[in-house]
Amino acid sequence: MYLFAQILGFAGIAVAALSFQRKTTKGILFMQIISCLVFFMHFLLLGAYTGAVLNILSCLRSVVFYYKNKAWASSKAWILVFIVLYIVSTMLAGEGWTGLFPMLGCCIQTVGYYIDDAQQARKVLWISSPLWMVYNYINMSIGGLVAETLNLASVFIALFRYRNKKEQEV
Repeated sequence: MYLFAQILGFAGIAVAALSFQRKTTKGILFMQIISCLVFFMHFLLLGAYTGAVLNILSCLRSVVFYYKNKAWASSKAWILVFIVLYIVSTMLAGEGWTGLFPMLGCCIQTVGYYIDDAQQARKVLWISSPLWMVYNYINMSIGGLVAETLNLASVFIALFRYRNKKEQEV
């Protein structure tokens, strides 16, 4: 089961890293939905229940934010709803202090994914990767560690690729 869990982690790597190369926040969110589902299964198989639960909530968050131009999903209150859900879920998962790292990462992501400007979103989103890296290390998630390393690289590449044209001329 451990080997299959690690294989799933590596499968999620490609989707997660590619997500930040999408031009729009909606494109990033679509890829993140898929990535969260794969990593949910990965963490569940590793017995890292906080990571599993937070990934399911993150999948739901990405769906809501994907549709934030619709009336039902347009309220900024969703940010608070998901942050509260992350905190409560982390407490209920019972992993103790180790669950604080991915919880903080998810709270930061929640703010980042709500930002319409993809470049500004990337500037917020990169902060969550080091937090998840700590959790992945503690739970022996090789795929998770590699994914977050690639996420960081992908975010920085995208920040450079999509920078303002005026900045390129200076």
